[in-house]
Formats: sequence, C-alpha cells, structure tokens
Amino acid sequence: MKSLKIALILSVCTGFDVAAADLASLKSEVSSAPVAHWTGFYAGLNTGGIWGNSNSVNVTTMPISGSEASDPTLDFTKTALGGAANTGAINTGTLRGFIGGGQLGYNRSVGFGRNQYMVGMELDLQDIAGDGGNNPGYVAYLPVIGLSYSSVTVHNATSYIGTARSRVGYLILPNVVVFGTGGLAYGRVSTTFARWSLDYPTTYGAWGEGLNSYAAVKAGWTAGGGGEWMFSPNWSLKAEYLYYDLGSLASNASTIRYNLKDSFVRITHVSTYAPRFNGNIIRAGLNYHFNSSSPPQLENF
Repeated sequence: MKSLKIALILSVCTGFDVAAADLASLKSEVSSAPVAHWTGFYAGLNTGGIWGNSNSVNVTTMPISGSEASDPTLDFTKTALGGAANTGAINTGTLRGFIGGGQLGYNRSVGFGRNQYMVGMELDLQDIAGDGGNNPGYVAYLPVIGLSYSSVTVHNATSYIGTARSRVGYLILPNVVVFGTGGLAYGRVSTTFARWSLDYPTTYGAWGEGLNSYAAVKAGWTAGGGGEWMFSPNWSLKAEYLYYDLGSLASNASTIRYNLKDSFVRITHVSTYAPRFNGNIIRAGLNYHFNSSSPPQLENF
C-alpha cells in the first residue's frame, strides 16, 4: 500500500511537470508569433482606377453689340440667332483612366473599454493615365437668311489628383481595420473650348472660330472608406473608395469672324462656360510601417 501511494504521488507530480512544460512552450510560441500593431508612421504605393461623374456644362454665347455695324457683311439677326444656337447645356463625357502614386501617413491605436480603434492622417498623390470630355454640338438652320451651321465642343481633363485626409477606423481583428476617411482634395484640371460657325450662302465666304484652353490647380474635398490588413508586423494591404469634388473651372472664349473677300476680322460672340470636375476613385495599396517589433501600450479611455 505504501509503495502504491508513492507511485501515485510521483505520477501526479510528473503530470504537473508535463503540463507546466506545455504551458511554457505555448507561451513561448505566442510571444514569438508576429504581432500586429498600428501606431507609427508608414509609407507605400497605390494603384487603381478613376472615373468622373457625367455633368452638364452650361454654355452661354452672346453676340458683341455693334459688331455688325463695323462689318457690312454682318447683320444683327444672324449674329443674335447664332449666339442663341450656341447657348444651352452640353452633357459631358465621362473621364476614365488608371491612377498610380504613393501615400505617407501616421496611425495611432486607441482603446475604448474592450474596443480598439485607430486614428490617423494620410497624404497621397496620384498621376492619371486617361482622359475624358465631351464633343456634342449645336446646329441651327435658319431658313429665312440661309443655312447657318454652328457647333460647340468642350473637352475636359484631369492630369493628377492628391488628398490630405484624416482616417478613423475600428479593429475588427487585431490585424484588420475598417475605416472611414475624408479631407482635402486637389488636382490639376484643364478645359478646351472650340466654336465653329459657317454661313451659307454668302458671297463673302464668312466663317468664324472661337478657341480657348485653360488649366489650373483646383482644391476641393473628398470622402470615402475602406479596409486594411496587416499581414506581417511591418507590412499591410489596403483597399479603399474615394469620392472627390474639385469644383468648377470658369472660362470664356471669343469667336472671331473671317471675311475672305474683304479680309474683315471681327469678334462677333463671347462664350462663357464652367465645367465641373468630380468623380470616383477605387484603388489598392501596399504600406510599410516604420514601427518597432513590440507593440505599444494602448491608450484607454
């Protein structure tokens, strides 16, 4: 009996030793596993697609008062009707293209009770490989004074776009965050206007053209959201959607009438227009996080 008790005590002690060894091994494996944490600076690259919203450009074309008096081949009825024919809304085409660029940002992890959040700022800049615009026109047939052909085209383009945004996210897993974002958007936009007119029949060979190109850097706003997965202690993948609005770019163009017989050159019309630049971005990115190998303590509130 005494030997049986000793055997039982030795067996229990051996079991505790094995369990303790297994627990120590498990703790070692957990401590050596990759740790995801979000606090710190990061930088990366992104690529994706961009498409603009379809808008209408309101074009207003007004005749120059008194132009017909300085050119006997003109009459006010024709110039006034020509201006009216080139006044109205032109439905724009849609900008489509690819974007590529980089981003730089800073994150900070914050805890509220048992929930973990991320707050931060991000700057980015993308080049746009694509184009967009519209090429409709107006044609006016005036049976009393003959055939008057007139057309207007407006072409719009955006060459690059950048943002400066805040980000607020919720950690659905320690290494996965979903976020909303919003802030400043800016970009270089351009617009080209062309107006062509031809009066027929005419013994003077009268025709006119109005051309104008204008570009500027515009600032507006952007908002969107996405998700990010930290697949290693220093690397993460993200996907996001952004809506942007850079506002309108107002400009004007003068139509010059050429009279081939008497070499008259007169400004007959002035057209004003203001296309709007807004649209959508979908992109994916790869970030490198300049953080330490051990996670910082969460700030709890």
